[in-house]
Amino acid sequence: MDQLEWQPLMTVRALLPAELLELQSEIDPERKQWLEERLKAAHRWADERTHHDRRLHENAGGPRGEERRKTNVSPDVLALPHLHPELERRPGRWRYLGAIIVISVLVLLVMLGLFFYQPVNPFKVGVVPEQPQCQQAAVPRVNWSGCDKQEIRLRGADLSGSNLSYANFSRADLSGSRFKRAALLGANFNHANLNDADLDGADLSYSDLRGASLVSASFKGAVLDHAIWQDGRECAVGSRGQCR
Repeated sequence: MDQLEWQPLMTVRALLPAELLELQSEIDPERKQWLEERLKAAHRWADERTHHDRRLHENAGGPRGEERRKTNVSPDVLALPHLHPELERRPGRWRYLGAIIVISVLVLLVMLGLFFYQPVNPFKVGVVPEQPQCQQAAVPRVNWSGCDKQEIRLRGADLSGSNLSYANFSRADLSGSRFKRAALLGANFNHANLNDADLDGADLSYSDLRGASLVSASFKGAVLDHAIWQDGRECAVGSRGQCR
């Protein structure tokens, strides 16, 4: 360290190879020559390890890196898309071309189905049936369909154009009332008083008039198909103005 204890490398036996130590003490000429050759071979081997450059190899001009790895790869593998970066640079619209075609075909099929399929009885969407107004007063065009009006007293009431289908007027006093062009389909007039009532043009199909009083009642143009007349007989289909 202080440059006072420095020694030549050849004088430090612990750092010398065994062949060199044996060569220094060998007396036999043949053995000594063999050790010298071995020591030279060790020097050459050390020089090759120190100065070897793979770039100076006889195959330095051959393929390297990724090219060398692909040398023994089959053409089918090389054709895979992930080995060709240029495919990733294609415009994005080509990637979704197949999906666009499929969606277009489906939309076309739906449109053709809607065009050629016409329901036999089309229904109206969003149309809510009008609810009966059973508590409303007796006025023209009132909706009393299905209402229970039995034994009610409505002398001289005007119910023209009203919806009174399936209403119950049994034993009601309806004398002198007007039912022109009213809907009385299936209405119950059992034992009701319809004297002097105006039922011109009303629809009384399937109505029940058994025991009703019909003195001077007018049925001009009234529909009486399947109505049960006051005497209990059923009116024939096509009965107009009178029960047949």
